[in-house]
Amino acid sequence: GRFSYVASLDYYTAAALGTIIERAAAKRGLVLAEGAALTLGERSRGTPRTALHLLAQAADYAVVTGEPEITPDVVLDSLALHGIDRLGLTRDDRRFLDALCVDHMGGPVGLANLANSIGVDMPTVRANLKQMP
Repeated sequence: GRFSYVASLDYYTAAALGTIIERAAAKRGLVLAEGAALTLGERSRGTPRTALHLLAQAADYAVVTGEPEITPDVVLDSLALHGIDRLGLTRDDRRFLDALCVDHMGGPVGLANLANSIGVDMPTVRANLKQMP
């Protein structure tokens, strides 16, 4: 803003996130089957941090279930276990959106009122708002 230029960054595409996931998996010695990285990338809400977090969860799930590699099915099972839907939304995200859209009818609502509606503190709501694409 000081230089009269306002830059904005776009979210990563699922394909770009898939590439990031493949590189991270290779560095960690993880074996990814065809399509697993893209499946993770599609659920990562456009951010590499979320993508790497979901990769770690899928890797843990593969180890626990005895799978030799991370396949798209392993990824989907891991996501289902953690309550992450097709859009990459968690249970808490859906509770937040439900409270905002249904309970408060999409109208203006204060941060404190929204936090009380879903039973969390205000810093948690604020942090979740920053993570939403």
